Amino acid sequence: MNKIAKIFLSLAAVALPMCFASCSSDDDTPATGDQVNVAAKVIGTYSGTYSVEDVTNETTTDYTGTLVFTAYTDDAPYAAYMTINCDCETPAFAGTAAANLVPKSRAYGFYNELSSNPLGFTFQGEIDFDGNTTMSFSMAVKQGKKTYVYNVNFSGSKQ
Repeated sequence: MNKIAKIFLSLAAVALPMCFASCSSDDDTPATGDQVNVAAKVIGTYSGTYSVEDVTNETTTDYTGTLVFTAYTDDAPYAAYMTINCDCETPAFAGTAAANLVPKSRAYGFYNELSSNPLGFTFQGEIDFDGNTTMSFSMAVKQGKKTYVYNVNFSGSKQ
């Protein structure tokens, strides 16, 4: 049994250094490429349609409106203020909140995951390189003892 154990330990001792070998190309951190000022790319007014689904009553209504991105600060390439303008009465949603901006492979993403933001709901969306944007969010509105749930989708293009 000792002979088998010695052979096994010898093989393990020979194989162990192979586990720590690396190629020279693995040693360097890849370049991140050119940094993109996403805010400069997305700032502007996007006109389109808000499609509002009333989940409680199972109805969907379309409204015209805009989505406006403005500078957060001069030196914030990954943040902007987003303002929602919609010609709808119920549910009433309009206002401004900060949006985090993220470069993607074929678009720029934007989101705010804090339900405590001034709009009162989280949102997420994308703006493609041609200036077309989509955004979605859900909100709950309490009226008396009843709560209504709305799913809202925006689709538009840069003016």
